[in-house]
Amino acid sequence: NACESLDSLRKKIAQLQGAENLKVIQKKIDQIKGNINEDTHRARLASVFSERAKELSILNEKKATLDSFQAELNQEIDQIQSKVASIEPLWQALLSRIVRESRFSQTGLQIERKWNKAHARVSVPLSNTTVSASKIASEAQKTDLQLTFLLSMALANTWSPWRALLLDDPTQHHDLVHASAIFDVLRDYILEYKFQLLMTTHDPVQANFLRRKLENDGIDVNIVNLVPSSDGVRCILNQSKSLV
Repeated sequence: NACESLDSLRKKIAQLQGAENLKVIQKKIDQIKGNINEDTHRARLASVFSERAKELSILNEKKATLDSFQAELNQEIDQIQSKVASIEPLWQALLSRIVRESRFSQTGLQIERKWNKAHARVSVPLSNTTVSASKIASEAQKTDLQLTFLLSMALANTWSPWRALLLDDPTQHHDLVHASAIFDVLRDYILEYKFQLLMTTHDPVQANFLRRKLENDGIDVNIVNLVPSSDGVRCILNQSKSLV
């Protein structure tokens, strides 16, 4: 009857459409696999998948390592921030002894985290606000800020069993009066906190001044001159208690 004929026709159309779709799919497969057979292409795909899976595993391990490193780094940054905050009173006390301008004894230190790095910003009061110390400080005052910060950190943290201060010309921007205040602080570190001091200077007057100041308190002092010679630079221990 007509219904059966219509159903039969629908089935044939569906089969024809399925065959056409299969041809399209097969054509795409042939284009992808090229001249090799499907089994070989399947094996190659499996091999590539295995390699990519290994690469992904390695990348995941690296990511896990970096994540762990970042977590440890953030923890270290937090510890640094805590240590820096703890020395601020001592730092300000040292500044009040060394820097003659009173505003610098009120120096504040702010620690900020940018791109997972700790950034320190030093500010001083000016009128009714605060400004960056680098904008108003002289070279001598900048040196004082750095030196007193180093001295504060050295006293608050035992980095080495050898308590030593290695200073490269810390008074190069200072006159003798200002340098004397720094020398007083260094003398206290030697006497009270048992530090050793190794300091370079290009100024023989300041070197002798510091030597006399330390010797007056019973501290052993050696001055070593670096002098040029035909075969290079030589170290000469100064025994005459004066520099030439």
